[in-house]
Amino acid sequence: MQTNLQYPREDKSDMNIHSKQMEELLKLRFMNSVGLFPDRSQTSVDGTNESEFMALLESLIKNNGQLEEFTASKELSSNIDQGLKTSKLYNSYPAMKVTDYDQLIDQSSARYGVDSELIRAVIQTESNYKSDAVSHSGAKGLMQLMDATAASLGVTNSYDPQENINGGTKFLAYLLQKYDGHERVALAAYNAGPGRVDRLGITNDTQLQDKYDELPQETQNYIRKVMGIRNE
Repeated sequence: MQTNLQYPREDKSDMNIHSKQMEELLKLRFMNSVGLFPDRSQTSVDGTNESEFMALLESLIKNNGQLEEFTASKELSSNIDQGLKTSKLYNSYPAMKVTDYDQLIDQSSARYGVDSELIRAVIQTESNYKSDAVSHSGAKGLMQLMDATAASLGVTNSYDPQENINGGTKFLAYLLQKYDGHERVALAAYNAGPGRVDRLGITNDTQLQDKYDELPQETQNYIRKVMGIRNE
């Protein structure tokens, strides 16, 4: 039997959520939204196929679908602590918050002259901010660097956020310079490789548009996704 969840009333007078609890739940909700918790298909701390945040949220729901009134409890605090300790935020290398990446991104942006929002869009598209991400082709880390590319950029550990962001941004800067600042062409080369882009005779956005269908479907989708995030 399914339960139809209802939104709480505007005045929220029927809820008694302590500020510390709300702060922890909002932290969990944020981490869940940026992909720092396992996917819903993975097992959570309580053994269900839900994320830590969803499991905690569901513990606040009554059978009739209304948010129940509660006060701080040791059990809830324990669940929150356990959820944090077992999340990918703590298991990735190293354990970092998304906000910690901002400084690394801004530093690389200033160092190489690449728009910080473009860097963020590439990271979100490539790895969803997971520093331990590995693709089926072997690309690693936040900006998904192949081993040979990483080595040429001076990156010795692709799982290290500082090295990866610095190397990935350096590569982006090289591509932007190579293609005279045409971001879409640079992104095509970042995804498919500059050799493939060059063989198609693409050097600017106009040529890219004319030969868009000749690019791999993955690359076409990649360009659209990165630019969509960048322009949000």
